[in-house]
Amino acid sequence: MPMAPLLRLIGVIAYFWMAHRAIETESETFAGIALGALVLIVYVGRILELHVKALIATAVIIAAIVVLTWSHFALTTLLFVPTIFLLLAASLFGRTLIKGRTPLLVTAASLVENVSPDTLEADVRQYTTRQTRAWAVLLGVLAVFNLFLALFAVPDGVLTRAGVVVAPWVSSEAATRFMPWVIYVSVTGLLVGEFFYRQHRFPGRYKNALDYIQKLARVPMKSWQEAFAQT
Repeated sequence: MPMAPLLRLIGVIAYFWMAHRAIETESETFAGIALGALVLIVYVGRILELHVKALIATAVIIAAIVVLTWSHFALTTLLFVPTIFLLLAASLFGRTLIKGRTPLLVTAASLVENVSPDTLEADVRQYTTRQTRAWAVLLGVLAVFNLFLALFAVPDGVLTRAGVVVAPWVSSEAATRFMPWVIYVSVTGLLVGEFFYRQHRFPGRYKNALDYIQKLARVPMKSWQEAFAQT
């Protein structure tokens, strides 16, 4: 396995472990390490290639994380991370819906079908445009819901930590335990439900889920990278 993907995998494992430990033990140090793991996930590829901008950005962000840890704000910052990631994911879909741009899943469908987005069948283009919108909305709603929990959970929410008295609408334990399941079930439900609906909407296009996955796998990684670089 190439070094960058391996280090990213290590970073993902470290983030989830340290984030869990930080919330469980209320440790600013663990929270700082978790935030540092996120920096590794984002920048490791360019760091290994010794890109000057990436090295500078990494140094600045790590310094900021150290300051947050010393000032006891690392744990509070960590609570916003899921919301930030969900918003970024929503914007990845949403910004491609701007007039004059190609919706993300229109691009994905054209890569799978090995045609240009402009020559994609009209009904497929319309469907994948709506599908792109559905993902943007779902991820945006999940981001807002997660932000609500991060702010109002008691006793570990951001507002409670800031000394603001809030109504005990949701406990921190419930938020920590159930929010990941809300995300997993929602995302998985849309993935699976959409696939079966697509099978009904476009019969015979794919033999089964495995056939669809194989078609996705045949698309060169460079093509996916170029598609996402344009979003």
